[in-house]
Amino acid sequence: MGYRLEELHGLVLEGQLHIKCLELAVWALDAKSKDANLIAKTGLRQLRLSWTQTQHNSDTINAADEQVLDALEPHPNLKYLKIENYRGTVFPNWMNNISAVKNLVRIELDEFRNCLGLLPLAFPSLEELNLYELPNLEKFLRDGAVAGSHQITFPRLYKLDISAVPKLILPRLPSVRNLCASRCKEWLLRSISNCYALTSLEICNCEDLTSFPSGMMQELTCLKNLCLNGFARLENLPNELIHLNDLEKLEVAFCDGILTFPEHVLQGLISLQTLDISYSRRLKSLSEGFGHLTSLENLQISDCPEPVFAKWYLPPLLPSVV
Repeated sequence: MGYRLEELHGLVLEGQLHIKCLELAVWALDAKSKDANLIAKTGLRQLRLSWTQTQHNSDTINAADEQVLDALEPHPNLKYLKIENYRGTVFPNWMNNISAVKNLVRIELDEFRNCLGLLPLAFPSLEELNLYELPNLEKFLRDGAVAGSHQITFPRLYKLDISAVPKLILPRLPSVRNLCASRCKEWLLRSISNCYALTSLEICNCEDLTSFPSGMMQELTCLKNLCLNGFARLENLPNELIHLNDLEKLEVAFCDGILTFPEHVLQGLISLQTLDISYSRRLKSLSEGFGHLTSLENLQISDCPEPVFAKWYLPPLLPSVV
């Protein structure tokens, strides 16, 4: 059967700790549920807490999970936290306690299928946040929050990775530089403009999307790298590309609905150095808009079955085409 979590009580633990199969931790229902004593492990820097998905139906709400997670409060010295396949509906109380999470630099939440409403707010040191499979999470902020309140919510967050969080709306996140959004809906894309300091943006696997919401990229004037991958029904590139004067690299892959790159879309890409187009099965031609790409150094076109080179224009002095 294994060991009981209370056996961790007297151990001196440092560095990394991974506790698996927490679906077996029914001990948390009794009065001694905090006997694992993680809060006393001052040397613990990385903590991973996992429920086994194959033995733990992630679509079934389990109040025991909430008690287990609440009981496993780590010491405030913790830097990295990862939680997987949690079936509770609420986040643990200690995640809302700023003194308990003040030193967390990285958080990964994976398969929180039943968690409702809001993400906890008190992460003053957080730099990286990964959210995967949180279908009921809607916001980082409470309704009616004053305009400046979210500026201190994640003051150091620079990297945000989101996948399959369909109800999420991003607040104003002025420190975020790198954003990856996968399997998302239109309302999340609209809120990307709240991360106006982005230098790198990857949006992928939004197969139902036929067009980008108006104004989504207009404020992203710091953007240097943009990747659009896995838009099976996308018909056109975002019109706001014309505003991305600092963009240096553009990747377009698995966008089967795109027929060409319109001239008006390319006019603003005066700093573009690398363009990579791949697996776009209906792409027919490269428009004369490529003449505006005066900084282009690398052009790669691969796995595009249509005769792309039938009608195209390259800017002068382009070193090579792959």
